[in-house]
Amino acid sequence: APVVEIVPDTADPATIQRVVARHGDASLSIASRHVVIAAGAIESTRLLACLFEREALRDARPRALGRGLHDHLSVRFARLTIVDPVAANELL
Repeated sequence: APVVEIVPDTADPATIQRVVARHGDASLSIASRHVVIAAGAIESTRLLACLFEREALRDARPRALGRGLHDHLSVRFARLTIVDPVAANELL
C-alpha cells in the first residue's frame, strides 16, 4: 500500500508523528520514532511537498524541494534476439 500522507506532530511540526498508507478503501496509520522517505524521485518529492503545504510548516519548506528533479526514464529503443546464448552470457 502506498503512503498517501505524512502527518507532523501537532506539538512539534518539525517531527513526523505518523504516516498513512492506503489501499482501496482500507487505510493503515503507522507511528514510528524514525521515518525514511524512499519512494522514488517523484513520489518522495510529492509527499514532502504535501507535508510542507500544511500551514504550520509552510514557512519551513526548503527552497530546493522539487528543483533539479531527475528520474530514470525507461524507453524501449531496440528488440534484441539472442542467437547464441552461451556467447551472450560470456559478454555479460
